[in-house]
Amino acid sequence: MRKFWRRRREPTEGEQARQQAEVELERTRAETPLYVALGAEVREIRERNHLTELFLSLHNNPRSH
Repeated sequence: MRKFWRRRREPTEGEQARQQAEVELERTRAETPLYVALGAEVREIRERNHLTELFLSLHNNPRSH
């Protein structure tokens, strides 16, 4: 009986890793603008919060500043 080499039907480990890396890269590319926008929003909120705390501290205790 002769044995013939058959092409694998499932992807090899390397192919699976490459496909997974491509999927993750595309996901990262899609999410990056969202993270940039979120970061800008967080910075704006922090700045407003800092200014609010400063205002309240000056308002509640005007002699300390």
